[in-house]
Amino acid sequence: MEFLPVPGTDVLLGVWPVRIRDWIATGRQYHGPQSFRHESPDHPVGNISWYDAQAFCAWLSEREGRTHRLPTDHEWSCAVGIGHLENPAAEPARKDCRLAGVYPWGQSWPPPRGAGNYQGEEWRGNAAAFRELRHEYRHYYPDRTAAEIEKIDDPLPCIAGFNDGHLFTSPVGSFTPNAYGFYDLGGNVNEWCQDRFASSDRRILRGGSFGKLRPDQLLSSRRYRGDPTRRLASHGFRVAVDP
Repeated sequence: MEFLPVPGTDVLLGVWPVRIRDWIATGRQYHGPQSFRHESPDHPVGNISWYDAQAFCAWLSEREGRTHRLPTDHEWSCAVGIGHLENPAAEPARKDCRLAGVYPWGQSWPPPRGAGNYQGEEWRGNAAAFRELRHEYRHYYPDRTAAEIEKIDDPLPCIAGFNDGHLFTSPVGSFTPNAYGFYDLGGNVNEWCQDRFASSDRRILRGGSFGKLRPDQLLSSRRYRGDPTRRLASHGFRVAVDP
């Protein structure tokens, strides 16, 4: 695992999301997405709950003798380049989507080539990918009938004029890093942060994922709220290290 300093903070942050190879190194079994048969050890972990990520950080802290943890919401903002535009003392929910037209790659739309792994035109007419996606949906929606599952996202929308070449996750570091050297701060997998979204137990996820396509979903300031116990194929994380 490689780490870089986060401008405006005292912490180091993983240059990319935690990989399958990093997870397996803990001795834990990896119970990733049920349908992603294309994954290699260099793909990011998915199907990770907030508590799973905490357990990984605790194991790494004990092994390395220094504190490894999830980044705070503000630290993540600093890594993606918007920390100086936000009030670090403000509740994260109040900063959700507040910086219009600011994305991890800049201010253009659609995303330029090499910007990241999002839901692009690689999906158009791909029947095999649809079957794989619906197979995964069966694990998320066990109460729905097969007929209901078949209707989900039919046809699947995508970002017009953008094709990243990856249907689901991609190996970390496949796309252009940002100015600070961090990869995949947009797309690939959503990343758990330490903070609560608001007063509830919901935790913050940042960065979008391979399944996001709307401009508001891809904003650098977008915050997703996640049940900390739930595992989804698009949920991963990266690690921060205290000095």
